[in-house]
Amino acid sequence: MSAPAGFDLVHPIAAEKREAVLAALREIERTREVRVLFACESGSRGWGFSSPDSGYDARFVYAHRADWYLTVNERTGPGQPQRDVIDLPIDGDLDVSGWDLRKALRLLSKANPTLGNGCARRSFTARRRLGRRD
Repeated sequence: MSAPAGFDLVHPIAAEKREAVLAALREIERTREVRVLFACESGSRGWGFSSPDSGYDARFVYAHRADWYLTVNERTGPGQPQRDVIDLPIDGDLDVSGWDLRKALRLLSKANPTLGNGCARRSFTARRRLGRRD
């Protein structure tokens, strides 16, 4: 789904901010060994009522490798539960956080508005589809 006509003109994403978000997502993929499946704007910019001092909020859904999902106890080690969210520290006006695919599907099944409404907003990247290796 694309943004409404004229949306990008009223609430543009500065090229350097878009690249900062994409760089953060690439770094998350590299360091956390996950694949970002979808990322979109959130917050006031995502909803279309930003102000000049609004930050850039990005939310994303990611997937781990298959073996991460095949564990019985949902643990990464003794006493360490699997994390199903990735929250980066806020860096200036950039706020990036995401949900594991399993958690995202659970939230959607409960009609969680935070995640559900994200699908209708302008996306930073939709370059990957489930089942594709690129």
